[in-house]
Amino acid sequence: MKNVICQNKFLDKEHCGWIHFKVDLPYVLNWESDWNRYWLTLDEKGKEMFGCILRPPRIEENYLSCNRCGGSHKNFRDATDEEYDNIYGSTISGILDSTVDFEVRDIGPRRKND
Repeated sequence: MKNVICQNKFLDKEHCGWIHFKVDLPYVLNWESDWNRYWLTLDEKGKEMFGCILRPPRIEENYLSCNRCGGSHKNFRDATDEEYDNIYGSTISGILDSTVDFEVRDIGPRRKND
């Protein structure tokens, strides 16, 4: 997996700079399918523990935006080795490859108060 860096504006910075790892569409579709199957096995307490009482997590919530600034996956570029070496504070997580077009679905709330 290739490391990518967020180029979205963040607070007073020109770009966010948060590092993620790039994933492809089959990876995120498989992730969502696995979550759907697992969610069906959970009781109410288990679903509550994951914060997903009404439905399982979706791609739109986990792979289409930066974990730091919330900016679009479309505004990422490959990170240099130097940028990757300076990731202190970043929680490395996956983000959909910026070249992939993903049609965002109306997914509804995960919890009763959302």
